[in-house]
Amino acid sequence: MNGSKNIIGNKIIVLDKVNSTNAYLQELTKKNDFINEGLVVFSKSQIDGKGLGKNKWESEDGKNIAMSFYIKPEFLNAADNYTICRFVALAVCDFVISIVKRDVAIKWPNDIYYQNKKIAGILIENNISGSVIKFSLVGIGININQQVFKSDAPNPVSLINIMGRSFRVKSLLKKLCLFLDERYSQLLNGGMSIQELEYLEKLFGFNTWLNFKSENLSFEGKIIGVSPFGHLIIQDRKGKRKEFEQKEIQFIFPDN
Repeated sequence: MNGSKNIIGNKIIVLDKVNSTNAYLQELTKKNDFINEGLVVFSKSQIDGKGLGKNKWESEDGKNIAMSFYIKPEFLNAADNYTICRFVALAVCDFVISIVKRDVAIKWPNDIYYQNKKIAGILIENNISGSVIKFSLVGIGININQQVFKSDAPNPVSLINIMGRSFRVKSLLKKLCLFLDERYSQLLNGGMSIQELEYLEKLFGFNTWLNFKSENLSFEGKIIGVSPFGHLIIQDRKGKRKEFEQKEIQFIFPDN
């Protein structure tokens, strides 16, 4: 990891309970004209964790990582906002791999999977001014010590489920911040093309024939890439290629 001064995790606010770490951080941006880039908000208990759209993130009190961080990627054009999704997904994937060692992948666009089960989710909210990303709020939920999941989420898994032992959540939070900072520093230092390649290498189902569903139609296809705007590019058995946005395509897992 880099020896330079850390950006992400240079200051960490620890809360006992909050509705949502992203919402808390959003309020901070409204109240303060200046927030240090890299500020992290971590909560032991998150009552109303946010996922994509109306989705919720289940997290048992004191058992998991529920955190958000603040960055100012003003060096990126608004059209390049998927770059943020990519570097964060790579960092969280790096973190999980460092513990689990195998069978870890990024399920497009930014869920982290162990085999066919979801261990982490990411929510990114960008504040765009003109053609520039003024700041980004990045929420991350990682299942650590939770053994039973009560929501209707189809396929959750945690580190304790995989490894058979419990972990110190705050120690893992600091470790996660190092991985996030490493990937952000890589991006700041011109590593976008490297991250594009690594993202595809770690992408669940890349260049593999899988079953998908779109508009209530099932089909077999393989992921052949991701567009600059973050759309998933899939080729079917007839060689036809099509791009999909989030919520337009669904993976069909063998055990579903």
